[in-house]
Amino acid sequence: MPSAFSCLGPQRLLASTLADFARSSLLELDAAALSGAACFVARREARLIGLLALARRNDTDADLLWLGVDPTQRRQGVARDLLRVGCAWWARQGGRGMFAPQSCDAALLASLGFAAAQDGCWVRWIG
Repeated sequence: MPSAFSCLGPQRLLASTLADFARSSLLELDAAALSGAACFVARREARLIGLLALARRNDTDADLLWLGVDPTQRRQGVARDLLRVGCAWWARQGGRGMFAPQSCDAALLASLGFAAAQDGCWVRWIG
């Protein structure tokens, strides 16, 4: 399990963190696309090992924009923990629905209470 989770705030910190994560994970990230998103990171010691980005869809629903885990840290529950933290945070914000794209891992989402929606995405109703 990661040693710490945190929510990134200032855009400057987000941009530098994303750049570092992309270099270390060989992932393509678009910091501009994440502008205004709530971003959560998982760290093991001082090393960034995962990132989750959520965007408000409307007053009650949020979209999962991005979920990534360092390839060397996969299959250790990092993505699951990030999704749990993100869903809990959204519930505290008064959110009711969390939507994830169809491309997300079906088994992971189903294990966390997400269900397939008619439009092909995944949805989890909170509270």
